[in-house]
Amino acid sequence: MLIQNMDMKSYTGGPFDILCILRDVDTGRYHVCFFEEHPVPYQDLETRCVRLKSKMHHTIGAATFDEAKDHMKEMREKIILCDNNVSIKPIGWDGQTRLVWLVDDWHEKGCGVEDVLGSVGVPLPDLSPIKVEQIFDPILELSAPDDKGRTNGQ
Repeated sequence: MLIQNMDMKSYTGGPFDILCILRDVDTGRYHVCFFEEHPVPYQDLETRCVRLKSKMHHTIGAATFDEAKDHMKEMREKIILCDNNVSIKPIGWDGQTRLVWLVDDWHEKGCGVEDVLGSVGVPLPDLSPIKVEQIFDPILELSAPDDKGRTNGQ
């Protein structure tokens, strides 16, 4: 859940909302993504789980990990979350939208979300030597990209 702050420019996320970096395994691009906690349909497991649904991500993505970290810093200024709810370790991603993950409750385990995200995503190949050109799909484009390649203020 996102609650708008009094400055009208930033939001406070819920106790289990997260920010992370996805790495598209086909293109090698990095995408900062916000996941929101949603109720688990049933909770009869021994370990408490958290259900996370993707709510927004950087559409075009970043060509380098450093660019993705810069975008993560910008997102952290807009969405206030505790440090344990932020992961900069890239997670393999197949480019599909509307991701839903079920992960262990990292607060209950006394660790950060980065420590429980190893079970999600797709395996990451070594894409480091690939130079990826900017990907642009005008059908999905809702507004012109700004000077950093972001759309819709993201």
